[in-house]
Amino acid sequence: MQAFDGRSAFRTWLIKIVHNAALDLGRRRKRRPTSALVDEESNGTVPACDDDPARRLHQQDLKRLLDAALARLSPAIRETFILFAEAGLSYKEIADVQEIPIGTVMSRLHHARNKLQAYLQLDGIEGIQA
Repeated sequence: MQAFDGRSAFRTWLIKIVHNAALDLGRRRKRRPTSALVDEESNGTVPACDDDPARRLHQQDLKRLLDAALARLSPAIRETFILFAEAGLSYKEIADVQEIPIGTVMSRLHHARNKLQAYLQLDGIEGIQA
């Protein structure tokens, strides 16, 4: 592992380390399903989002469709999209982490949005929106 040399922001350097560690871990094992969030006040017995079973089923359907759509993206485009959408990184931070030009980040995000929209429309997200 390289030491922090001050050429980039500390946050960017740290994110790069976490990014590489996550990639290594992902290579060693397959992706596992995520756990549902629970309400801590009820000792973990009630979902935190809502008690409405129909709403939970709707959210599960949306998550399943989104996960399937994300899985259809190329690894490079998916990674760029997740760093932007989930991690909240700026274009510059993503460029630094992935060691690519900002223009490539912008292009990958554009392609990710277009492809996700097309995949979600094909897979019927409109049909489950109430």
